[in-house]
Amino acid sequence: MKKMLCCLLALLLLLSSLGGMTVLAISDEDAVQEEEALPEVVGTRLSLTENFLVRFYFRLPEGGHSPYAYVDGVIHEARETEEPGLYEVIYEGLAVDAMVKQVKMIPVCRVEDKNLQGLPYYFSVRDYAMRLLVQDDLMPELRRVLVAMLNFGAAAQLYNQEQVYNLANDYLSAEDKIVPTREYNSVLAAHGKATQYFATITQASLVVNDSACLKIYVNLEGQEQLRVNGGTGFPEWQHLSKDAEAARLAKDVWAEVADNPNFENASVFPLEKIKTMDCYRVVSSGIYANRYSDSYYIRVCTPTGVSQTLQYGAETYVARNLNASDMTEEGRKMVIAMIAYGDAVLAYEQKQAA
Repeated sequence: MKKMLCCLLALLLLLSSLGGMTVLAISDEDAVQEEEALPEVVGTRLSLTENFLVRFYFRLPEGGHSPYAYVDGVIHEARETEEPGLYEVIYEGLAVDAMVKQVKMIPVCRVEDKNLQGLPYYFSVRDYAMRLLVQDDLMPELRRVLVAMLNFGAAAQLYNQEQVYNLANDYLSAEDKIVPTREYNSVLAAHGKATQYFATITQASLVVNDSACLKIYVNLEGQEQLRVNGGTGFPEWQHLSKDAEAARLAKDVWAEVADNPNFENASVFPLEKIKTMDCYRVVSSGIYANRYSDSYYIRVCTPTGVSQTLQYGAETYVARNLNASDMTEEGRKMVIAMIAYGDAVLAYEQKQAA
């Protein structure tokens, strides 16, 4: 499945650069590592994607080969970088509400006929951010990103009830914990004429779990007949289970999401039956932080045509739902912090491009 964004910018937060990588302070046990000639972690780099991607860098002792690493107990492949002898392991998918999670990375290689493990290296997004925040020469735009990121992480933790006793922004000052607000713009609109009426978009929403994703609700003609909805079912599918019957009805239906009205480089997503409702839903891939205020174009397709196009986005959700009666206080704080984070990332990106 393709990513939802055709411009997949991963902002890099760099510490002091050495050969294009991020170098962090290693523990006081470095000398022991060198003396024992073990594989050694020498730096990390964090990329802001739809959530977070971490790159661990390590070097091998003399005669070392066949490198890999354990990251939280799972083997990850290592690849050599452009710098000879420097290897990289990529760890993806750290959720926005998991900035305090301690990721344990152990570099491994072979020397002669033995496997050698280096000392464990512990990483968290919060630790990474705080190391940057204490630097005196930190550019203001990057500082804004880090503060906004930690506030968003804390708000997501409270909303999802994840380690609420250990919040991502616990080490920020009271002033930094104040999340800025602004007027939020809605771009909700329907465009074009439907060329089929078997599948129609009925509602759009946003879900923030591992990342911020668009959630679209779709009605299919005949869905009220499905046995999973208490109907009589379709006679030709009586041999199928209720769930299989629901999946069969949506077999040739899909949703397209693009950042342009012509649906160039559109991403395709399947429909999933909601068992507690008559309708189906589509959940997109994650939206990158620098695009929280962008518009997206959504349509449902069948072999015979397309639905009307819905224009929607993350900021539209916030503008239309911030004061809704069913929005909890935790939900309000989270979406406000989400937009503040997106604004900060976009401002940082524009500064870097200037």
